[in-house]
Amino acid sequence: MRNRNILIIAYYYPPKGGAGVQRTAKFAKYLSKYGFDVHVLTVKEDKKGLIDESLKIDIKDDIKVYRTDIDEPNFIDKLVNISNKNIMDKSSEKAIVKSSDDNNKFFYKFKKNLRNFAKKIFLDIYNLIYVPDDKKGWIKYAVPEAKKIIKENNIELIYTTSSPYTTHMIGYELANEMDVKWIADFRDP
Repeated sequence: MRNRNILIIAYYYPPKGGAGVQRTAKFAKYLSKYGFDVHVLTVKEDKKGLIDESLKIDIKDDIKVYRTDIDEPNFIDKLVNISNKNIMDKSSEKAIVKSSDDNNKFFYKFKKNLRNFAKKIFLDIYNLIYVPDDKKGWIKYAVPEAKKIIKENNIELIYTTSSPYTTHMIGYELANEMDVKWIADFRDP
């Protein structure tokens, strides 16, 4: 009989929420149901972002889930969040503009456009620094853990799903260094 051991590498996996999470959780569930020995490599649980505890129901005992650390760009995230907070907090500025003359309205629009331009430049630089995405800090934890899982469980097939595209960098490295087949799933961007 053929080896039916598969390693799924997914950044987003329950209890994280979202459409991509459901897709990966269902793949794991049904592959397991149809006789595959399913192993999932993902990041440690945290309370950031969208959380959906109800998705944990799809993680059966026969699905082995491995969670690793990740180095995320906290400094840059804080800057982006501060920028977003400042942009979103405009209620007091709008009140001033409504009671002011045309010069103040012009100044307000100029300030708003300048802020949006600066944010766009900042985000463009941010995206250039973090190629392919800001989850690339996961690679140094995921690759060694995946190699260990592959060796210990006789894995012959790895399945990576994006976004983030970092998962495919992990899959590419594993496929080149280990004797495994690799399927890359590019979900909607």
